[in-house]
Amino acid sequence: MGITSLTHTTLIVPRSDLPSVARELVKFEWFHSIASEVRNLDPTVDELAQRAFRLYINLDELVKRLEIQIQPGIMDMLAKGYKVESEEYSVKSWQDMVEKVEAEADIILEEVRSTLAEDEVIKKKLSDDRTLKDAIQLISGFSVDLAAITALRRIHVVFALVSMKDLREIRRSLPEAIIIDSPLTKSQSAVLIGAPTADAERIEKTLRSFEVKAFTIPPELPQNPSEAYKVVEKHISESEEISVTITKDIKRMIERIRQKLLVLHETSKMAHGVLDQIRRSGELKRFGIVKGYIPSSRQGLFKERFAQWICLTKDVRHGERGGEKHVPTLSTNSGVTKAFENITLNQGLPNYGEVDPTPLISVIFPIFFGIMFADLGHGLVLFFFSLFLYVRGNQELKRWGTIFMLAGASASVAGVMIGEFFGLGIKKLIPPLGSFEVLEVVDHAHHSLNLESIMTLLMFSWILGIIHIGIGLALNVVKGIREKDRLDLAIEKIPNFFLYVFSVMFGLSFIGAGLTFGGMLTSSEPLPLLPFLTTTQGTIISLSGALPLIGVLMFGKVVAIKMGKLQGETLLDALMMNPIEVLFEKLPGFLAGTISYARLGILLVVHAALLISTNAAWQMGLAGLPIIIIANILIILLEAMIVYIQTLRLHLYEWFTKFYDGGGEAFRKLAPSAVRVKLNWEETT
Repeated sequence: MGITSLTHTTLIVPRSDLPSVARELVKFEWFHSIASEVRNLDPTVDELAQRAFRLYINLDELVKRLEIQIQPGIMDMLAKGYKVESEEYSVKSWQDMVEKVEAEADIILEEVRSTLAEDEVIKKKLSDDRTLKDAIQLISGFSVDLAAITALRRIHVVFALVSMKDLREIRRSLPEAIIIDSPLTKSQSAVLIGAPTADAERIEKTLRSFEVKAFTIPPELPQNPSEAYKVVEKHISESEEISVTITKDIKRMIERIRQKLLVLHETSKMAHGVLDQIRRSGELKRFGIVKGYIPSSRQGLFKERFAQWICLTKDVRHGERGGEKHVPTLSTNSGVTKAFENITLNQGLPNYGEVDPTPLISVIFPIFFGIMFADLGHGLVLFFFSLFLYVRGNQELKRWGTIFMLAGASASVAGVMIGEFFGLGIKKLIPPLGSFEVLEVVDHAHHSLNLESIMTLLMFSWILGIIHIGIGLALNVVKGIREKDRLDLAIEKIPNFFLYVFSVMFGLSFIGAGLTFGGMLTSSEPLPLLPFLTTTQGTIISLSGALPLIGVLMFGKVVAIKMGKLQGETLLDALMMNPIEVLFEKLPGFLAGTISYARLGILLVVHAALLISTNAAWQMGLAGLPIIIIANILIILLEAMIVYIQTLRLHLYEWFTKFYDGGGEAFRKLAPSAVRVKLNWEETT
């Protein structure tokens, strides 16, 4: 179910042929490389891998510095659609590819770095000038020549900007100095300090202790603050014009090189990824060993293509590891089913040989969602919005669009079956569809919920839950058969499945007896859902089947340990823990899990109740129309999110836990699927 069989392959080739093997494996496409534990690297392939890695790092840094999006954002996709241009790249070998990318990348790197360096220079100059401007601005009102006063021989003069809170302490520290201050702001003051030249060192030390530096104007500027301020302002204005010009040049350059830069970025990343795997090729001196997995269906083609080298293959069955620690999982799901792998992956990828639940999820998930979101109008809104996502989005967004298109279609069908269209009766609005109504959940004449229909809906929800959990337990049995674990099948998996079946029958007998234990062995009423049996017969059959199974589940492991058939558990632990687990966890778990499916009907009722409240605004006439529109939008957004979460919860907690392990490793092609580059391998002679 959705998982393809794999073959373990080993290629033994002369080291000089490793680049050619890498080329052929990429052309073959369906090859999952196994990382070698040997650290010896092939020197030729390693040198190419390092060159490709340096290229990728340089290009990746450039992409980030230019703030170029590798993939469009969701909002961009919704606004403009997903359009990614691809470029064909014709190469003869990996060395040819690396050399071509290097040559093309060098031209771009040189141009971009030159332009960015020019931009950085002008930005630094602007930053320095603005800082200088801010400093000079504080004293621009002073018409004093700083160069003249600092050139005095007998008097040491310092001009500085001092914090007002430090000024008093400076005066106390320099009582013999002449200090003239002029407040500039509330926190700062311009200070002129004069003293004999002999006291220069003490003045400097004192000022350093207060972290005060003498203010100087660069020598290339006028030493008069007011004149220097005007010159700096002029420099800033000129630099800003240059900066604007460079910024425009950079934008034009980005538009011109963007596509080529992203192509080279992707190509270098792919080249490094492939060569990095192939360079680890075993410890033999003259031969390289390349191991991996291929789909078993392509084994013949693989042997034919690699016939010139030593090619060893071995089919990998479940439970085997092909000589390696873990066998990857290659999904065969396609089309609509492929989209629902996003749901499965919440619990992890299936292990190799494990049952893939994705095909079942693709059917069950939309049904559950549709029941809880049942309304023809809301379902159509969700469907068409999801269709918009599908048309506009990339591959990943298309998958989510597919999931919610099916969910919207299911909600529309369920809405017809309960006669709801934006919370209004379908029979009056769309009479032809009224004939398909099978359950009237809302009494539109009295604007109220139909209690009898709600009870029917809850019963239907529990039936779906019983089927869903039953499928999960049945898949657990299938899993045991595939694993050929007869002991686990006998003492755990098969008893679990049938115990649930008999527990359900016991519950039906309890309902048939009027929810009293006393009448379960005396009632002759037909058993609910199984009318060919009486309630008494159902009780006897369920107890006769369940009690022995409970005994097996409680003491099966004890017997297996005693007989030496089960290792890893102690007899005392099994004797104490298994009965507690069965009586206080498994049986209550069956009951709680089944009851939890009532949320299918409950959320449908909540959805209908919200729409009843919303449609009460029609009594206001056209004035109520904005309220109705806004309320419907909020209900669609809120309910769709809640319903998705609850549908996911039923799968993750009530279903997957019955049979699914997950934790598989994805089958990864040697060269990942490229988006912007299409490799065209030229034939070599």
